Amino acid sequence: MSFASSATQERKDFIELFNTSDRPLDISGLRITFRPTGSGNTPSTVTLPGAVGSGTTLIQGRGYFLVANGASTFGVAADFDAASPGLDFNNTTGGIKIEIGVTKLDGLAYQGGAAPPASPFNDFGEGSIFTFTGGTTNDLVRTPDATDTGDNASDFRRNGSTNSVTPRAANPAPP
Repeated sequence: MSFASSATQERKDFIELFNTSDRPLDISGLRITFRPTGSGNTPSTVTLPGAVGSGTTLIQGRGYFLVANGASTFGVAADFDAASPGLDFNNTTGGIKIEIGVTKLDGLAYQGGAAPPASPFNDFGEGSIFTFTGGTTNDLVRTPDATDTGDNASDFRRNGSTNSVTPRAANPAPP
């Protein structure tokens, strides 16, 4: 999610989408709304190419789609470079909402500081807010891979190490 800089490996904020089905999934026009870096409370949005239902942007069956704040992250090429307008997440506390059309597909509200996310970010998530101890490496992963119970506190964990960030690979079950 949000990473310290490195001279040896480009580390850019990213969201990895996973298609749990065996068929291609049309995500044309999908919107990712989030709290950007800094202390502002105005949401930013990244929209994937194509009109909803156009078949412009697809995730293949059992495949990954990487949206990154640049052309690549951790040595893996992005499927969509979201550097403009800037997929730059707030690495302490915030929220992410994923929608297509008027339908919310998923969301995450997270708290790595003393205060919970401000409105509207606290409403972006599902169930309880995911809380963790902050740091410079706040890679928040859904584990095990793509499991969604509808409760952020149960579905996510903070990895906290750039050594095991692996875009386009299954997220392991928590230890």
